[in-house]
Amino acid sequence: MSQVVIGRRFATRFREARDGLGIGREKLAFKLGVSSGTVENWETGKLPSLPNIRTVCEFFGWDELETVGWVLADMADRGPSARSQGPFLSLPYEVAA
Repeated sequence: MSQVVIGRRFATRFREARDGLGIGREKLAFKLGVSSGTVENWETGKLPSLPNIRTVCEFFGWDELETVGWVLADMADRGPSARSQGPFLSLPYEVAA
C-alpha cells in the first residue's frame, strides 16, 4: 500500500482497492449502484454516506468498523468543518473529533 495522506485514508484505500481489481471508475460505480462521479469523489477525498460505506465494505470484503474508523480519522484530521460534510450528519448525536 502506498503512503496514506492524513485526512485521506478512505480515499487512498478505496482507490487502491479499485486499482487492485483492475477496473475503471465506471464499472465499479455500476457494481456499487452509484455514479462514476461519486466514485471519483470518494477517490479524491469526499467521504461516503453510511449506507454507501456499508455497500463499499460488502463489495471489497472490508470490515465495517475499521472502515468507519478510517472515515472518522479523516474527519478528525480535517477539523470541525468536516462534520457538516461527513457521512454522520444524519446521526442523532455529535461525533467527537
